[in-house]
Amino acid sequence: MINIYVYFICILAIGCSQTGTTTIAPGRYSGASVLYTFDNTPNDYYGAYHASPVNNPTYVSPGYNGRGYAIQLRRSLSQYLSVPTYMNFYRRSLTVEAWLYPLTIYSASPYDDTLIYGQTNASTFSLYMWMMLRNGRSYGAFHSNDVSGPTVFRENQWQHLAFTYDFATTTQTVYYNGVVGNYIFLFYFILFYIVVIYF
Repeated sequence: MINIYVYFICILAIGCSQTGTTTIAPGRYSGASVLYTFDNTPNDYYGAYHASPVNNPTYVSPGYNGRGYAIQLRRSLSQYLSVPTYMNFYRRSLTVEAWLYPLTIYSASPYDDTLIYGQTNASTFSLYMWMMLRNGRSYGAFHSNDVSGPTVFRENQWQHLAFTYDFATTTQTVYYNGVVGNYIFLFYFILFYIVVIYF
């Protein structure tokens, strides 16, 4: 059984063009900004991407900063959040980040995944996106275009995980506590539409 507390998940997408980037203001319905604070609610702070809890996850207090709440997701109970609203990341840079408090870190051969954030639409190459712990390490993936960090997360401590994709440079990067864990350059652009989100 694995338990993990998640304090918040934030998703930011930036539209890109040949002349530069344009940030879309938080709270717009274009998929630009999503914030789950988990203050006794699975709702998006900006109101566009509310989540539905599956298998009754619970909220615990305090969160990583000694205040507020975190959501506790238990692997053995198949607990997660589902967000049915379409989130468009087509031709956009993005950042997904979360504060995590893993109670147990698992590893297996060939690997054990603890999914933190994911969007899927099809089994087509590059249409999956995940941010997770794989054998306890930060891991970001666009179906077969994966990047992992070298640092194993620690049990019973708050830690920060982030995964970024830069559309202009086709670079994926994972971060552990604000430090670059690893990055890769893709040889083509990730062009995808995504429908379902799991935490």
